[in-house]
Amino acid sequence: MLSMDPDAADTIVTMVREAGAAPEGGLRIHALAGANPRSPGVTASVSATATPTDTVFVDDDTGARVFADQATADVVDGRTLVLEPGGGEQPAFGVK
Repeated sequence: MLSMDPDAADTIVTMVREAGAAPEGGLRIHALAGANPRSPGVTASVSATATPTDTVFVDDDTGARVFADQATADVVDGRTLVLEPGGGEQPAFGVK
């Protein structure tokens, strides 16, 4: 299971709302190939819905939703999604 730190969860909720996505929208993440296995990098973008094969992670406190394909779900299992410092205009996420 992927958990989300509070800053990451709040940022996801804001991104989804600002993108005009429906309540079932969320953040789609993909693990970067060749990433450091101790702290793998991820790409992230707002997605209107999960696909039927996605694993969906939901933050209990904020309702933030993260969608991941099976390969990414395996990489992030047991980790925490965090907001990376210095993301600039577009927030950057990582997993710890």
